[in-house]
Amino acid sequence: MHDASKPIAAERETFQALMDAHAQPRMVGYDRRTFEFPLRATTLTFGDSRDLPQLQVSDLLAGAMSHFAAAMDSGIQDEFIRQMEAAGVERFTIHTLWPRPDVTLQALGTEDIGGTNAVDAVLETLRGRHRRAWRAPR
Repeated sequence: MHDASKPIAAERETFQALMDAHAQPRMVGYDRRTFEFPLRATTLTFGDSRDLPQLQVSDLLAGAMSHFAAAMDSGIQDEFIRQMEAAGVERFTIHTLWPRPDVTLQALGTEDIGGTNAVDAVLETLRGRHRRAWRAPR
């Protein structure tokens, strides 16, 4: 469920193409940054956050996490940040990447060679969908 007024709604068709249940699943990405493609979501729905408390809570959490990320970046903390840390919100960040001095491949966990470019998989999927749409009878 996404807010109908957000940019994701404008890309509905693209996301639906990337969720193709008939496509053969495959791993894409590199080293520790791999994921199964196509996306395993099965539905994509939109609603108005004025009517749906779930979307209101999502907006609230997104704003709080944005504030938390800005504090991580700047190093400036306030009482709210300290309370968020005490609540353990950092566990909701996945593979957070911030500038830091340990930028070796080993420190970043990215030393493996090989993999599949996820952008290529996305482009192949969208290109195939576009071709099928052109071939469809009118």
